[in-house]
Amino acid sequence: MKTYLITFVFISTLLLGSCKDNNSPTGNSETSKVCNLTLTQGGINNPKIIIMDNTLGATLSSYRISPGFYYITASQPVFTSYKKTIVLIGGVATGHTQAYWHDNKNIMVRTTNSSNIDSDDILKDDTSLEIRVYP
Repeated sequence: MKTYLITFVFISTLLLGSCKDNNSPTGNSETSKVCNLTLTQGGINNPKIIIMDNTLGATLSSYRISPGFYYITASQPVFTSYKKTIVLIGGVATGHTQAYWHDNKNIMVRTTNSSNIDSDDILKDDTSLEIRVYP
């Protein structure tokens, strides 16, 4: 059985984590690939992405599927099943936002208003998103 040492660090309301392979001969932490970005969306437009950091090895784009549903799409398959984390960090004051893995090229973002109805115009305050993929 493979065991891991997981370390968490709290910075204000942000939780950061690292994973160390206890079975690795060197015991080194595994290196993850990461993309930090912000999302803003209004009307029936595609979300606007501002990339702050991207070591995924793929170009990201976004598009609107229907009210409240959007894809963040990678130019190549980089979102490995069971080996990624997706962290939403603030920025949504008028509703709710969820982000989750859809397939190896797409992250789904869903927004709902305060009545829990799928809705556009929720990503108004530069919602921050971190996608981290582990080897």
